[in-house]
Amino acid sequence: MIIDLVDKLADRIIQLLTFRKQQRGDLFEKYVSPVFAEFEAVHAAYLESFSRYRQAIQDSSDQQWLPILLSMLDRDNLFSASARSKVIRLAQSEQDGSVGPFVSEIRDYLLGARLVDPLGKEAFPYMGQRWRQGLSKTLARIEEEAWQLVIDPNGAQPLLDDAALSVELDRRCARYAMPNDPADALKRSCALWALDEVLWEMQQQYDRVCQAYAQLRAALSK
Repeated sequence: MIIDLVDKLADRIIQLLTFRKQQRGDLFEKYVSPVFAEFEAVHAAYLESFSRYRQAIQDSSDQQWLPILLSMLDRDNLFSASARSKVIRLAQSEQDGSVGPFVSEIRDYLLGARLVDPLGKEAFPYMGQRWRQGLSKTLARIEEEAWQLVIDPNGAQPLLDDAALSVELDRRCARYAMPNDPADALKRSCALWALDEVLWEMQQQYDRVCQAYAQLRAALSK
């Protein structure tokens, strides 16, 4: 009698574990994997657009290259808003708590921590996109020749004196030597520096999304 009851209990436990594993597998196949595929497509599109921005900085012979580039960023941000919204809404659609870190990393990639409400509240996907917004602000400061803010966009450092500013700007010109007149070459060098810093941060956040995806895939496969 007891043996029969124990056997039945064991069978129920096995069924429950099997059901949970099937649920986890369904969650991964029907939700997590498609979200990550959409995210990968968005990341590839951002890389392509930043390659065009680099080309515009390096190769444009138009003296108005900076306003033209800023307009290009605004246009690209507008036309990619639907793709950004799709990924955010898709990521938010699954309420399973296990996917929270994965969703958070995607939101931080697309919008940045300062562009979304606290966790649990609605994200606004039509707000300025993290990478283009950061680059646009720096480009606008380069156009204004606000060099302190170009060097220190977040205002985290003490104000630099003229000598220190000159050293920092010379570093940028040395890394990105441009054959233009000195004033224009300085602006292009600073723009390339800013673009590479944004790209580096973007790739770091992309890697965090990939890590969260890998961890979630491993957890849901158990």
